[in-house]
Amino acid sequence: MKRRVCIAPRPPHEVVANIKHDLGTYVDCVNDRLFGTGRLVSVLLISVFLFLPVANAQEPNTPESALSIPMDTDWTIDPASPEVGVNGKNLHPSVCVESDGSTYLSFQFPRSPLSDPYATGTRYGYMVHPVSRPISGSHLVMVIREVLKKGQPEFNSDDPLTDPRCHASARVRFFIQRGRTLYGGSEWYRLYSNPVSYDLSTVLEHSGEYVTLTAPIDPSQWSNVNGHFGSQNPSEFWATINNPGYIGMVFGGCFFGHGVNVSHGKVKFQVYQLYSY
Repeated sequence: MKRRVCIAPRPPHEVVANIKHDLGTYVDCVNDRLFGTGRLVSVLLISVFLFLPVANAQEPNTPESALSIPMDTDWTIDPASPEVGVNGKNLHPSVCVESDGSTYLSFQFPRSPLSDPYATGTRYGYMVHPVSRPISGSHLVMVIREVLKKGQPEFNSDDPLTDPRCHASARVRFFIQRGRTLYGGSEWYRLYSNPVSYDLSTVLEHSGEYVTLTAPIDPSQWSNVNGHFGSQNPSEFWATINNPGYIGMVFGGCFFGHGVNVSHGKVKFQVYQLYSY
């Protein structure tokens, strides 16, 4: 079994002023039962010598892949609420280092004000990494893990606000953006795996388990920002697959990327691999 050394990296300069808002994002690699989030200096000094065991679950294998996205500091979280971050800039997940030198991403879902879980509070919507080559292969794979830290969490999206008729469970799914302007371009510039996704509430029964999501790179298995499937316009679908600017995942309900937060508990989300084959 691997041993894990988690070192909290210094946040990028553009989000230093936001530490008070969500310091847990940057000490997320460290067991917060041992260290309070207000002790960043102590964490940095002590964590160098601290070895924490991995949960009793099978660890993902390193595959031979056509496209492999590194778990590095180029990942960003784009909040669904503009008041988060400094001048509207993105946040960054923690990059945690295993004893063998491999890395994974970790962040804690934002907590919602319990009195109004839908209309107020930060929600995390998109987590993406830049990419500058076509997505080759026939499938995309993502290895993730959720860890229940406290309580009986409920995941909230903005579905009741956007459309009162919609009450889908909060889920994570693959996302591909054509070009380097996030949210930019026509409806075909944003693709979401559909139906392949993972119900975030599963953490209540499967906390700490590794989960592998696999989505075929097939027009019938992806829909665009307006809900039209790639099979309705294959040429536009393949144009995005062959000219991506970002790849990653989104969190949401009926509206795939509108974001989620958590009430009545704390949940960490971790990403170990994203690749195609």
